[in-house]
Amino acid sequence: MKKVDNTVIKVKNRRHGRKVVRWFRGQGVIIDSEYFMKSYTFSNEREGDTFIYYGVIGDRFDNWSIESVNGYGATIIELPELPESISEPHLEVIL
Repeated sequence: MKKVDNTVIKVKNRRHGRKVVRWFRGQGVIIDSEYFMKSYTFSNEREGDTFIYYGVIGDRFDNWSIESVNGYGATIIELPELPESISEPHLEVIL
C-alpha cells in the first residue's frame, strides 16, 4: 500500500466516489466496505461538506478535510481513467 499512502482524491459525487473506492481497492487498499457504505454518502462540496477528499493517510482509508490533507502533507491526485469494461464495484463486507 506504500505507493498510495498519503494520497487522496477529491470526490465530486456519489458515482465518482464509487469509482474512487474501486481504484483504491485495485491498488491493494483494504476497505471495510460495510462500515464505509453505512457511514459515508460520498460527501461533496455541492452539499457544503468539507470532508470531500477520500484516500489513504497513515495507512487508513477515510474521507478527509482539506485541512487534514494539508496537515499531513498528502498528495491530491485525479482519479485515473478506469476501463469501461470493469463494472461498478460490489463492495463486499470485510470481517
